[in-house]
Amino acid sequence: MHWAEKNTNLKKSSMKTSTSSRMDAFLNYIQDIFSLDTRSLSVMRIGIGIVIFIDVIVRMYNLTAFHTDLWILPSEIVFSDHAAENVRSLHLISSAYAYQVALFSIHALVALLFIFGWKTRIVSVFIWVLTLSMHGHNPLVLNWGDTFTRVLLFRWMFLPRGQQRSIDNLKRKSPPLSVFSLASVGFICQLAFVYIFSAMLKDHARRTTEFTATYYALSLDGFRTTIWAWLYQFPEAMKVLTAYSWYLESFWLLLLAIPRKKALFRTICIALFISFHLWLGLTLHLYAFPWIMGLARFALVPSEVRDSLINKIKSTWKSLPWFFANTTSLHVKQQFSFLLSIFLILSLWYSYMRNLRTTDFARYDDYFPRDINRFGFMVRLDQFRNMFAPFPFTDNGWIALEWIKGDGTSVDLFHSDQVFTLEEPTNYSQHFRHERWRKYFTSMWLKKNSKYRVHGARYFCHERNSTHLSWDRVESIKRRYMLDRTLEDYEKGEVEEIKIYEAECDA
Repeated sequence: MHWAEKNTNLKKSSMKTSTSSRMDAFLNYIQDIFSLDTRSLSVMRIGIGIVIFIDVIVRMYNLTAFHTDLWILPSEIVFSDHAAENVRSLHLISSAYAYQVALFSIHALVALLFIFGWKTRIVSVFIWVLTLSMHGHNPLVLNWGDTFTRVLLFRWMFLPRGQQRSIDNLKRKSPPLSVFSLASVGFICQLAFVYIFSAMLKDHARRTTEFTATYYALSLDGFRTTIWAWLYQFPEAMKVLTAYSWYLESFWLLLLAIPRKKALFRTICIALFISFHLWLGLTLHLYAFPWIMGLARFALVPSEVRDSLINKIKSTWKSLPWFFANTTSLHVKQQFSFLLSIFLILSLWYSYMRNLRTTDFARYDDYFPRDINRFGFMVRLDQFRNMFAPFPFTDNGWIALEWIKGDGTSVDLFHSDQVFTLEEPTNYSQHFRHERWRKYFTSMWLKKNSKYRVHGARYFCHERNSTHLSWDRVESIKRRYMLDRTLEDYEKGEVEEIKIYEAECDA
């Protein structure tokens, strides 16, 4: 009897040990999947900072049009129609041109400090606040790249910020190379949400069986690049790209979650996504979106790959450049206070539910009522995966903007020295001064933005007449959209002329 009891106790002890061992293995697996290399984070920090700096500089060239009360979107309209997005906008304190120049200059300076990693903890907060403020000032010119930039900067504030490749790092003897925390879990989950819910919204025959989504995307005159002309000749290649993008967005998480040979499969996943966003950026004018998304992938580069790369560089250079210098390997578990931990969990839950609701509003609206949106707008975690979903729109065409002079003659707004014509212009996508103007004209096509069109007309009239003598000034402006719907198999239909608005220049 004694030996039987002893044997039973040994079995129970063995089972407990086995259960504990399996639990430890699972926790180690979770930690391995959601850990981030701080050197990889530093590459993302530098890249995102450069993108933000360039965007701020580009916007400064059009401060009068987009960021003062004089023209495109006056402050009172922003306050009344876009209250949720602008409640934290410093740019709305004053519409004076000098104030906007000062604020944008500060933003550019903060972006540079962010790039070089000086006082990164506080600078990360400043660049997030200034970016939210800038975006809230004029929602009409925002694109999906801006949405993800805001979300990325929010997640970044809670990660180790200046641990590597920064001025801050010069004072540290042994900064951590790897970190695991609620912040790293939130960052990787946010990346997952982008593609998983985007794939769910894009579950349409043109992507999943016909594979024609790339054909429709590259048919959009206002977005295509010069590389488009070459790729557009190969319908089968476009089908392959459609299938590639669909399956990559749908199943990339499986590559990330493979427990064995993590470095290999994660590197393959990163390479596939970077190539995906590279061809997006080369074939379509999507401004910062493909580059921001590609840079975010660099944060996932595992430590093993970094170490291998640095060792190869070491074998080439005897004196290793500071940027590539390695440090003592150290894995750190980031600790947060109880309240901050609750906040991070709530923010991740909000992002998940907000994305889930977009897939079926009728089904999930009861579980995630729209009143909860206020939490997301407070920190601008509002997000919607609607770019080219469920498939690229087919309302293709071009904008025709006509200036009418006092003598009845007309000139083209895009080229004021040319006679106006309704014919499709050559290289139409190159007519926009930059991507913010492309987005503005796209927004003005939407019916919900029709009440803002008069402000744009006022700006265009002022811009033209302020640089011309009285006898050469224009008296009115007409805007049309020449609708050339995209048909299957390169077929061409009738072009429909749609009158959008007509306004007097003295109005």
